[in-house]
Amino acid sequence: MTRAEVWLRRFLLKLVAVVCAGTIVELLLIEHTGNWIQVIPVVVAAAGMVASILGLARPEPSHLARRAFRAVFALLVLAGFVGVYQHVRANYTFIREIQPNLAPSQAFLDSLAGASPLLASGVLVLAGVCGLAAIRKL
Repeated sequence: MTRAEVWLRRFLLKLVAVVCAGTIVELLLIEHTGNWIQVIPVVVAAAGMVASILGLARPEPSHLARRAFRAVFALLVLAGFVGVYQHVRANYTFIREIQPNLAPSQAFLDSLAGASPLLASGVLVLAGVCGLAAIRKL
């Protein structure tokens, strides 16, 4: 690996660690632990943070370690998309309750800007994609 590739890999893994740590802090501060599905992003972000730190500790991870990192970072992406879906669904349900005569298409559009923020879950997708890019064998 060139120095630039090593720098980029380390930068991406540090970015993943910071994003995951920030996500954990934010979720705990807003008490995002009401039911089991709300705990999933906390656990997945913790796994992503640990994987990125371990990735920083191993300059050249083994094939098995690289596969484990891929699995964790792919899980971050999946959990992020599930979170986006959950937030849209919660917003849509709320909008339909308060405005039952609203056209479904308009309710869907309104649900994209509802009380449950989509980008909060989308940050896990970003962290997962950065992690996957960092552990890709160059």
